[in-house]
Amino acid sequence: MIIPSEIKVWLRTFKVEFAEAEGFNSKVRKGDYLRGEVDWDQKVIRILSTLSQDEREEVLMHEIGHIVDDMAGSKLSEAQITSTMQILYFILKENRLLNENP
Repeated sequence: MIIPSEIKVWLRTFKVEFAEAEGFNSKVRKGDYLRGEVDWDQKVIRILSTLSQDEREEVLMHEIGHIVDDMAGSKLSEAQITSTMQILYFILKENRLLNENP
């Protein structure tokens, strides 16, 4: 998957940025590991820059899940978003539905 510099999710456009952990706005509870976030005010998806390509793709899908959940008003839990988006990512990747070329 090519990770774009911005992504359109229905009526919203979000920039996609790679950042060091210190560049994240989200507060992390002790023992948690933050790999990505959606900055709603700035309309930015931030992905931890030290991740592998596969991990970056998974995090992008996860953060898109949060955006879709917000738009749909579903109020899914973190675990529900994680599992749903992991399954969707697996389907897209294993069936070669992700565009690998620019």
